[in-house]
Amino acid sequence: MSSYKYYYLDARGRGEVVRLVLEEAGIEYEDIRIDEDNAWPAEKATKKYAFGQLPTIEVDGVMYAQSRAISRYIASQHGLTAKTAEDNLKIDSIADTMEDLFARYAQVMFLIEDEKQKAEAKTDYENVFVPYALEHLENMLKANNGGDGFLVTDKMTWADLSFYSQMENNLIMNPKVLDTYPKLKALYARVAAQPKITAYLKRRPSTDW
Repeated sequence: MSSYKYYYLDARGRGEVVRLVLEEAGIEYEDIRIDEDNAWPAEKATKKYAFGQLPTIEVDGVMYAQSRAISRYIASQHGLTAKTAEDNLKIDSIADTMEDLFARYAQVMFLIEDEKQKAEAKTDYENVFVPYALEHLENMLKANNGGDGFLVTDKMTWADLSFYSQMENNLIMNPKVLDTYPKLKALYARVAAQPKITAYLKRRPSTDW
């Protein structure tokens, strides 16, 4: 049996999707949370992390980087992908869209220092970028057996977990972000209601982001 150690900040961020995939896959892993300000600079200097970055997962002593690549690998080994190349292409496109949403979210929340520029970027993100993505996702969900199941195929895949992870961020910014997308709002609740995910959400540390 392989051993897994997952290294990320003490936060959800772009690394939370990996934790969700690991949990749904039923994998035992060590969740190593690194303090960004006090511990990460020294840790990075050790050069043990793949590409010198987080998140990184250690599988049987070998380090691998990139949250989407890690998620895809774990998902493919544990029944959280699709059976056809076309459906896996859909899954990947959803996951990449969620990464796009996170990148813009992080820019607005953490990277822009000028308050006027931050306000303008937040308005553009909330009124243009997010609705555009969610409208497409809502339609994609509806096209899959009426929208009362999951985003791709008839079972939960890591696309749904990726969606859930990013919406946790967006709901902090705007608690009503899903109100005009009823199928997606129901999907968000459905993912949270999966037994392994529910158990994880109850015990995970509380973080600001």
